[in-house]
Amino acid sequence: MYRIGIQRRAGPSLLFNKTRLLLAKRWNATVVAADGTIQEEPLDVPPPPVIPPKEQGSFFVERVLPSRYAKWDLRFYLSPTSESSVVRDIRKLFSRTSIHGFQVLDVEPTRKDGGVFVKFGYNPEKGVDAAKALDQIEKHLHDDLDQRGGMSTWYYLGQAHFWRVQGRPWNEDLNRFPSNIVKIEFEGPDVHQEILYDLLRSYGRIIDITKPGPVPAGTLRSTTVTYARISSAVLARNCLHGMTISDATLSSSGAAGAPTKTRLNFTYERPIKAHAVRDWLTSHPRIVLPVVAFLLGTLTYTIFDPIRSFCVQAKVMGWFDYKQWRITRFLRRNTLDRLTFSIRAGETPAQQDSTAAENEKTDDTLGGITSPIIDPRIPSKAPTNPGEWKERREAEQAICDYLCESPNTIAILHGPQGSGKSKMLSHILSEREPERKVLTLDVAEIYKATNDSGLVTSLAKQTGYWPVFSFLSSLNNMIDLASMGLIGQKAGFSSSIETQLKEVLEVVGGALKQVSVDILKEKAKKAEKASKTAKASAVPITSVKDEIENLLVKSGILEDCDDKPSQRVDNAPRQREENIEAMPVVVIRNFAIKNAGKREDLLTVLADWAAALVENRVAHVIVISDNRENMRRLAKALPSRPLASIALADADPATALSFVRGKLAAAGASPDLTTDEISWINRLGGRASDLDTLTHKVRNGSSIKDAVEDIIARGVGELRKAAFGDDEDDAKNLAWTREQAWGVLQQLAKHDEIPYAEVLLEFPFKGDESALRGMEHAELISITTIDGLPVCIKPGKPVYRFVFSRLVNDPIFHAVQDIAFNNKAIAAEEKTIQQCEDEMLKLKTIGLDTGGSIWSGWSGAAGARAAYLLGKMKASQEKLERYENEVKNLKKILAKSV
Repeated sequence: MYRIGIQRRAGPSLLFNKTRLLLAKRWNATVVAADGTIQEEPLDVPPPPVIPPKEQGSFFVERVLPSRYAKWDLRFYLSPTSESSVVRDIRKLFSRTSIHGFQVLDVEPTRKDGGVFVKFGYNPEKGVDAAKALDQIEKHLHDDLDQRGGMSTWYYLGQAHFWRVQGRPWNEDLNRFPSNIVKIEFEGPDVHQEILYDLLRSYGRIIDITKPGPVPAGTLRSTTVTYARISSAVLARNCLHGMTISDATLSSSGAAGAPTKTRLNFTYERPIKAHAVRDWLTSHPRIVLPVVAFLLGTLTYTIFDPIRSFCVQAKVMGWFDYKQWRITRFLRRNTLDRLTFSIRAGETPAQQDSTAAENEKTDDTLGGITSPIIDPRIPSKAPTNPGEWKERREAEQAICDYLCESPNTIAILHGPQGSGKSKMLSHILSEREPERKVLTLDVAEIYKATNDSGLVTSLAKQTGYWPVFSFLSSLNNMIDLASMGLIGQKAGFSSSIETQLKEVLEVVGGALKQVSVDILKEKAKKAEKASKTAKASAVPITSVKDEIENLLVKSGILEDCDDKPSQRVDNAPRQREENIEAMPVVVIRNFAIKNAGKREDLLTVLADWAAALVENRVAHVIVISDNRENMRRLAKALPSRPLASIALADADPATALSFVRGKLAAAGASPDLTTDEISWINRLGGRASDLDTLTHKVRNGSSIKDAVEDIIARGVGELRKAAFGDDEDDAKNLAWTREQAWGVLQQLAKHDEIPYAEVLLEFPFKGDESALRGMEHAELISITTIDGLPVCIKPGKPVYRFVFSRLVNDPIFHAVQDIAFNNKAIAAEEKTIQQCEDEMLKLKTIGLDTGGSIWSGWSGAAGARAAYLLGKMKASQEKLERYENEVKNLKKILAKSV
């Protein structure tokens, strides 16, 4: 048995004219055999007659494809359905209707709007007009879809609907993406809002319709319709674009019976106009600037501050120091150390291997977890010159005692420049406190910055504070200047240099506190590891037992044990020592206001920060300064506790000679000194820097006499510039006058020390204490104090006494300075005489007989005052005459020198 069916080779065409060509092709017969096979045989049956549609139209099916609201909208690519399958299904659904000769001509997807255009044709039956036939077709399609369950949306939630297109379908691929705002342009007279509302409301709720505004000549007038939903705007645009409205009310002249036509052109409008956000931000600076400042501050505290704290910890702990890495030490130990002849000279191969093994053991201990523990309370047993550190043992012991106690004050190590303060502290921290982590700040290096941002950058570099956005400082200042012009007040972006320094040091302080915590955790891990090793080996080790008991005390377990009270008592001091050893040491070098200028606020900030560190038990702070005057700033920052003052003075002659002999012996020179050489060395005193310079010159081949003469000669040149300046303009920048410097130098050239009060009260100081303080800061002189009160004045260096003598004994320089000094003295005496004369005239006006004398008629208060003034005038006149005679003689000396 065969079943015969008619099947076309190809489906219907998309367009009607193509359909006519395809229908003209040959048709085939499909034969199905009993075994299920399908065969096609030619069948010479003419195709059914196709009646071309008289009417055409379009439907728009919504939400069957993903919409694209912007270029970056990826929903189209993530859709579970494909475009081809949607087109095929819709064609199938709409092809089921055949009333009025309905047939689907084309199905065209709109990729941006998420729908498809269904183009169709139909032939109205006789007696039925086209409009009524189209209504019947639309109703029939709705009923058919309802019976079949409707059309599903692309996201399978809800049902999709189709709408009749009353305008001209326009499927474009421009960068005009759907939005809830539609712009309607009028090609013709304006359409009233009532007509637009009735026309557009069927697609969704309308929020607003704007009135057409004036436009330039040649531009179409338009209105803007805002829908509540984007899908409503999509329907209105696709169903009504190109629609023509014809009505008498559209007549521009307003005459009845004169209808006109208006074409409606629909386009999407962007919800946010171009630069709308930017314009709003610039027009509301009072709101925007504080919000931006808050956001930037929040970003800094939440992101950058933890990074900066980590970088500070890394610098203090040495995490980024490649020299401390195990691989670096291993490579150096097995390459450079083995190739260095001077280190390994004279050792046998067996000794070299033994030394290498010993170094490996020591390096692993130091770099891995621990380093040899040296009790700081026990003086170092390192071989040193017997007399070299004699004057400094007390200072060393004072520093060690300070480091062994809980930090409750600031230790200030002061002494003249070149007295070996930094060298002694480095020796203590490296030899007697090898486990302590040290953070060093050099104020002199920070002062080298040329601007405020450089000051902050230099401080951040020394502390490891990173990242630093130094360019933001200038940018913030510009923003504040702009805000002053816009809103009349600063936006708060810029901050003072003092605030910036405090912010850096605040982060550094938090990082130092975390360093102590990390060290304690590391020691706890070591103790736990040691206890496990000891337990596994079952070897009783006293130190391991102590570490285990210490861990039990920290965890609180040992406190519950009633049978071991002695362990609780013994381990408390050990735990306290471990906590102190875990604290880092902060060293502030060159803490002085010398040449600070307007940047003295840096010293104030550092002093406050140092006080906060010791008050909160975060770190030990040691400040190195050249004089005691800087203690006032530290004492002001820490008023409740006295400072730990540690002074270093110049060595005595015996210690200085011992120091020189040791240096000469170390350099291979003869340490034996003659009496004449000893006398020359004594001219340098006990200043370590001058003694180092001496030994260096002697090692280079100079004799001791020539070396000392060279040091004195160099000091003369330096002192002339430092005390008197190169010229008059340079001298004006000094904190003292040339006459004040010359008066002090003359007296110190004759005496080892001079009374402070006598110099302060006499000419040329006349009570000007700031000049003496300035000379002390410049290290021209040193002021000795007793119980905090200045007592006497000494040269800034021991060798300066001979430098002063050399300057005073120079006849030309002496004459020039004496002439200037005497001229100032003459002016002062003349002023005194003038004042006395003026007062005598006042006395005459009150009845004093100036023609008499003290014996003939001067009596009473006026007479006594007159006698006093005459005596003062006489003394000043005598001094004036003496000074003038000296000036004449000095000028003769200068004339002879020419």
